Amino acid sequence: MAWDEDQAGRLEGVLSKAHANGYLPARRITVEELYQREPHLGRGATGAVIIPDEWVICPWSTSIAFATEAVDAGVELSLGVGVTEVTRDGDAWLLATTGGLVRVDWVINAAGLDSDLIDRPVVGHSRFTIAPRRGQLIVFDNLARLLLSSILLPVPTERTKGVLVAPTVYGNVLLGPTAEDQVDREDTATTADGMAGLLDAGRRILPQLVDEEVTATYAGLRAATEHRDYQISVHPGQRYVCAGGIRSTGLTASLAIAEYVVDQMAESRCSLVEASEEPAIPHMPNLAEGGMRSFQDAELISSDPTFGRIVCFCERVTEGDVRSALASSVPAVDLGGLRRRTRATNGRCRRRWSPPAL
Repeated sequence: MAWDEDQAGRLEGVLSKAHANGYLPARRITVEELYQREPHLGRGATGAVIIPDEWVICPWSTSIAFATEAVDAGVELSLGVGVTEVTRDGDAWLLATTGGLVRVDWVINAAGLDSDLIDRPVVGHSRFTIAPRRGQLIVFDNLARLLLSSILLPVPTERTKGVLVAPTVYGNVLLGPTAEDQVDREDTATTADGMAGLLDAGRRILPQLVDEEVTATYAGLRAATEHRDYQISVHPGQRYVCAGGIRSTGLTASLAIAEYVVDQMAESRCSLVEASEEPAIPHMPNLAEGGMRSFQDAELISSDPTFGRIVCFCERVTEGDVRSALASSVPAVDLGGLRRRTRATNGRCRRRWSPPAL
């Protein structure tokens, strides 16, 4: 959506890029059609491009599914283990970690916010520097969901995609993110200024949204660099791959990045072995409001009554959901992991409710 003539002029570039990438359904729509589609939108929009196949997904389940497929295929997953030193041992790498010494043929650096720290002193490259970019978000209550039917995106700039308003698969509405460059790679605190800026943006995009109840506020850090693009490179002589500087579009691009890296490694005469059979597709528990949750599944409950016993009332999480999350191939090991697998404690009460004593 464009809010002034300058932004409206840049819409054609957005459309041209989509068409150049082979995505032809994207098209301009009139201001009248925009307000027919989104009647709660703030006044003053000057133009828009509609992208019919833009969707929201569950980011937690996607990454856990990737890890589950890997573990089920024989990958050893070590969580909470830090790499303290990287050295060469002939043609191999020796990784000193907090969990012991690991010897590997290839190193793939996908260290996110710390990817430059591996790339520069350890491997001898200095192509990029991570400049953490904080993004603050506000999540509004499910009752706000009726205010919109689309993902409402601003016209992107060279630096950021800007503040958007979007539904989530969990039934909430999300406002954000901010784009704040900083030095600290661990500062994920929300700020009064950040929240005020988001509410100002939300008031313009969807005025009624700011009157809705806020469920939670969050902040995360993107692995931004001085470059516009991802920093992906393969170095056959060193048996080293770098996949750094991957920002908030990394989830969307993750499968394509993996395919690209594998193809590059194969061209570098890395001895990749094709799987003897198609890997089993992991099926994650449904966390979305649009599908059947376990507490609604009569057949599941008849086979296991714990799936009919709700323990988190705001998010309708059952005892069976919690037990399954603790017993999966990639189990939850703390409350944060449990939240990402079940939605437990993510609702209105934010863990402030406690059941009466029996």
